[in-house]
This record gives sequence, C-alpha cells and structure tokens, in this order.
Amino acid sequence: MYIQLENIQSAKEENVSIFFNITYFISYYFVSLLLVFSGISKIYNPFSLLESMRISLPIPTIVLIALVALITILETLLGLSLLLRLKIKQNLITAVVVFFIILAFSIYCFASSIPVDSGFFGGLLKSRFDISTIIKNAVFLIVTASLVIKEIEFPD
Repeated sequence: MYIQLENIQSAKEENVSIFFNITYFISYYFVSLLLVFSGISKIYNPFSLLESMRISLPIPTIVLIALVALITILETLLGLSLLLRLKIKQNLITAVVVFFIILAFSIYCFASSIPVDSGFFGGLLKSRFDISTIIKNAVFLIVTASLVIKEIEFPD
C-alpha cells in the first residue's frame, strides 16, 4: 500500500512538471514570436509608432526617428535570438525591460489621452491607448518576467 501511494505521488509530481514545461514552452515561443512580429511590423510601417511618439513626447523628430529604428531593430533581434535560443537569460531580461518601457509608455499615453493608434504593431493590428492595451502590455511583462524567474531558478 505504501509503494502504491508513493507511485501515485510520483506520478502527480511528474504530471505537474510536464504541465509547467509545456506552459514554459508555449510562453517562451509566444514572447519570441510576439517580439519578431512586432519588430517586423514596425519595419513594414514605422510611421504609426513614430506618429504616436511625436504626439506624446516633446522630443525632436530626428531623435524620434532614431528611437523608432532602435526599437524596431531591438525587438526583431531579441525575438530572433530567443527563437534561436541564444543567451536566453540575458535576452529575456532585456525583453522584460522592453515590455516595461512599453507598458510605461502606454500608461503615459492613456493618462494623456493620446488619440492615435499606438503603433506597437506597425499599424497592422489596430491598438489605441486604452485600458485593454495597458492590460495586454502588463500581461506580456508578467509572462516574460515569469520566464526570467524560471531561467534563474531552474537553468537548463
């Protein structure tokens, strides 16, 4: 009887481990593909993000153009390096910083009532600065932060 209970407990632990591994796998590739899609969509149309930044930030246009180019390149390279599983921990930490900045920008624009498309996906997906955008960006941040925690606590 004791051996059966031990086997049942072992099977439960194995199922939980499988569940968390599948959840990690799905979350990891979701974040990776999200970054790639977001970066490539900004390559396709950087003007949507540029316009939202121009309206909301009192920065010269030439600086905003450089910032949009940097964001576009950073997101695309981050997503690709995560897909290729290069320097996972460092790239996930960088992704957390990127998602935090995006969340802060969303909150600022929402509070300032910026009336344009956010430009987060190059205008391919319409996204206004509203509460749903803030919630989505907060979820992206939380998911990515949980991936970082997993990588720190249980490295491969």
